[in-house]
Amino acid sequence: MVANTSVTRVAGVLKRRIIIDIAAGFTTGCIAAFSWWHFYHQKRLHFREQWYVDYAKAKGAAADGSLDMEADSAGESLRQALLDIGGPKTLAIDSGLTAVVSALCPYSSLKDCGVSDVVTLTRETIRGNIVYVASGSPESVKLVCDNLQKSIANDGERILLVRPRTSPLVDLILDQHGLTAEVKVYDWPAFFMPGPVLSMGLSPTMPVNELVWQTAVALNALQAASNGPFSRVTGHGSAAKRVSELLQDLQGEHQASAVANGGFEYYFGSAFVGCDVDYLLLIDRQVDWVGALVFQLTYQGLLDEIYGVSPGQIVNGPDGKVKLEGELFNMIRDLNFGMVGQRLNSLARQLQTAYDKRHDAKSIDEIREFVAKLGDLQSTQIQLKQHTALAEAIMSYVQGNEFTACLEFQQSLVENELGTSEAVSQLQELIYRKIPVARAARLLCLVCLCRSGLKEKQLHTLYNDILRTYGYEHLQTLHDLENRGLLFTTTQTSYAQIARSFQLSNQNEKVSKVYAGYTPLSVRLVQAAVMAVRGDPMLLGEYFDNVQKSDHPKEAKLRKILLRNSGSHDKQVIMVMVIGGVTYAEAAAMRAAVPSDKELIVASTSVITGDRLVKTELSPAD
Repeated sequence: MVANTSVTRVAGVLKRRIIIDIAAGFTTGCIAAFSWWHFYHQKRLHFREQWYVDYAKAKGAAADGSLDMEADSAGESLRQALLDIGGPKTLAIDSGLTAVVSALCPYSSLKDCGVSDVVTLTRETIRGNIVYVASGSPESVKLVCDNLQKSIANDGERILLVRPRTSPLVDLILDQHGLTAEVKVYDWPAFFMPGPVLSMGLSPTMPVNELVWQTAVALNALQAASNGPFSRVTGHGSAAKRVSELLQDLQGEHQASAVANGGFEYYFGSAFVGCDVDYLLLIDRQVDWVGALVFQLTYQGLLDEIYGVSPGQIVNGPDGKVKLEGELFNMIRDLNFGMVGQRLNSLARQLQTAYDKRHDAKSIDEIREFVAKLGDLQSTQIQLKQHTALAEAIMSYVQGNEFTACLEFQQSLVENELGTSEAVSQLQELIYRKIPVARAARLLCLVCLCRSGLKEKQLHTLYNDILRTYGYEHLQTLHDLENRGLLFTTTQTSYAQIARSFQLSNQNEKVSKVYAGYTPLSVRLVQAAVMAVRGDPMLLGEYFDNVQKSDHPKEAKLRKILLRNSGSHDKQVIMVMVIGGVTYAEAAAMRAAVPSDKELIVASTSVITGDRLVKTELSPAD
């Protein structure tokens, strides 16, 4: 590009106002010329087109991994805080954040930063240098204060990392305890844990206002790490609506800051609306409690139901810790468990065939080629052995009388095959057989949801059965489940009508195979979003649809050039954010529901199971 003398002179005056951070290869001359063009945009259309092409190529390379980059950034910020304290130090982690830290910073990398010990944050005294990792909740910060007051007599430095960011409330609590001068406080912007589901790792029982705020802040941070705002935001439910509104407010604050700084982002940022994520779908968990409570039947879902999946691994498997990663696991994680054995068999035969090829290697080159593949074959063999052992353990579990009885009862409920009286009677029988209390509460919630509530007498009868069988300490549990809308008397909302309208029971669909014939409502909402179908008035909570438009309508043509030349936009990218928790099986069904010409990212405030959802209300003894 050749700029004439007058253009160069004007650009030199204006270039101080331009703030831009893009990939190498995009020259200062291009930036200056584009700034000049913004103010004199009546000329040189061919120059504008070429600038967008160059920008797309530069940003495309960085945009592909924006989600991974955010996770890497969170891990790096923790390591940097550890390095800021010289010598050995102790990392004290709030129990609710242990999984987040282990996902973002393996213990080996913590040791490299001088961490001598990793402990769960309690009120017990800790000696030496301490780095606290806590959430911004009052309970978590007060626990830090209690520990600080006991540890303050010991020499050492103290740092507090608040996830996702500090607040005036944190400062107030520290000030009330007289500890403001004793600890350095920093934000720790660790929002999403990487994995098949991008989880924020929040508690499902977190107050709704806090859940909404944390979700909006996380999504806003994701926009900042990407190439621009989500081009379209739709959703179902009151919490989803509030997240959308708050997200717009946060985006407005961000833009106002850019205006004040006179930066590039204000002048040109909206031209890149939707450059990474085209479509954000927000789903309030309350719109579909049933999808969270039904038993998961995928391989990863059953692992979570039986053993509990920490980020990227199970800790208490039949053979101890097993990492859930690699190509083999990715091939079977979303399969209905009935298909896993067949797939593992096929993989075992393929592996044996690959090993047998060593007998056919005659030349030096052929032997060298086999040896080069040997490491991968051995790694696959180890993974195959681990997952075969897990599959056998799962098979024993699902063939047990208790699980079979509960699953058959559930399937009859969701397929509307049981009348209310019959459903109550069968649930009573399961309670008398003393199935685990969490499972009994889970099935009771399903009965209420699938039968559109129970008569007051029926509900109280089941309450009495649970209290007599498992103990009266669970009275508060039942009360809490009522408050969350999981237990209730007869309501006007008809589950049977919703099930018919959305065809939740359809044996002939690919997506229904995930749940052996059932499709959660949350998955149907994803399908409806993909097909651009508006919300249904029968659903709990309102539907909204916000399309974010560029502030520069004349740049529509140039935006098309940007998208066409961006390697990250071969497919339309849709992100689903479930506020209140999602299961692995739901995520698998959502991915199966999206056509191959689109890419789906599933995110949530937490990964849950039906048992965990109700266990959060149970007493610690259970």
